Amino acid sequence: MLIPAEIEELSRSFYIVGSPTLMGEILADLKKPLNDKKLPEEMVRALARKMTQGSAAHPATFRKLAFHNLDGVRVPMRGQVPIDGDAPNVAVVNGGRGMLYDKTPEQNIWRQWAAGNFTTKDHDTAVRWRTGIERVNLRAIGDSWKQYALAHFAHSRTISDLVTEVDQHLASPRRETQRSHLHILADFLNIPVTRDLPAIIFLAHGCKLTTVAPYAATILRLYLTFVAGIAKGLIGPRPSHYIDLQYLFYVPFCMVFASDDNLHRRLWPATSGQNMLITAAELKADLARRIQLQNEGQPTFHHGYPIPLDDSIITKAMDHAFGARWRTRLGRDDDDIMKPGTRIDDLPPLHRDRIRSAFSAFDAIREDEADRTLKSPSCSQHRIVQGKDPQ
Repeated sequence: MLIPAEIEELSRSFYIVGSPTLMGEILADLKKPLNDKKLPEEMVRALARKMTQGSAAHPATFRKLAFHNLDGVRVPMRGQVPIDGDAPNVAVVNGGRGMLYDKTPEQNIWRQWAAGNFTTKDHDTAVRWRTGIERVNLRAIGDSWKQYALAHFAHSRTISDLVTEVDQHLASPRRETQRSHLHILADFLNIPVTRDLPAIIFLAHGCKLTTVAPYAATILRLYLTFVAGIAKGLIGPRPSHYIDLQYLFYVPFCMVFASDDNLHRRLWPATSGQNMLITAAELKADLARRIQLQNEGQPTFHHGYPIPLDDSIITKAMDHAFGARWRTRLGRDDDDIMKPGTRIDDLPPLHRDRIRSAFSAFDAIREDEADRTLKSPSCSQHRIVQGKDPQ
């Protein structure tokens, strides 16, 4: 919905979080049915041009994150973006203490699509996405869950009621129920469940899935609410709902979630994390207002933070995420801020020593990883980012 100027204004003060679902859905538009307004390829090119402007961070897929969570790996849910350490543009170094993340490959993909350069693989992927959506039969899925919904969520008349009953169900102390929860989740995610999986071991000792694997449990919470909602007639069987649902699996990795999708609004009570939902329409209106102020010569951000305005959804979002801290930082004198172009030697001793210490630690990580890479018999599989080398 945003025009380029609004995206630029948004990215001044916010770090935009994308998702694998978004990239796939945009590419799927290549095979969207023709209409009188715009050709499918033109739609993808226009969207890709917008994405080249935003400095988007892409988390790992929700399936991979959920599986690792069940395998005993902690998945943060306080706004941090968990990156896929196995991705070709990511290098994990020093035993996981450091990470080098090269956004160049992702930005190159957006640039290629913006220029209309679509490969055969891109077209094949678009066909698979479009075909997959068309094959989704939520009416049949709802019918298959009616008995389960009647047994466990019989009293729900609204989505809010349903979330409450789902939470009560997930909190059941019965081991058989907890194992059933795990298998429902594994079937949905299409992941293996083995005896040595930590989640299986902990559940066998009386633990709950919400305690053992909190992120995986948030996916199950949303999924059960979704399928039970369809089964009880609270959610319609529109096939695209299946894709829309997947965006909500990434909610724990952001502080603000902007959407005008009706399903997102209705299912928001079933999401998790420390965040807030805002509509895309009110975000767009606020950005347009700030652009107008800039055109009139008034600054709209200071020290990296958006200027607080009355009746501003961006101001409300900042208050929700940071409390009074960000307003305090806005009120600092310019003399207390490291201005662009300031030399390290001219900084106060505290800042100077911290920056030098950070540089030394980072150099040590790179040198250690480079040394181990050179000694490895498979050097070609380990690429280290050094200087401006794109590799």
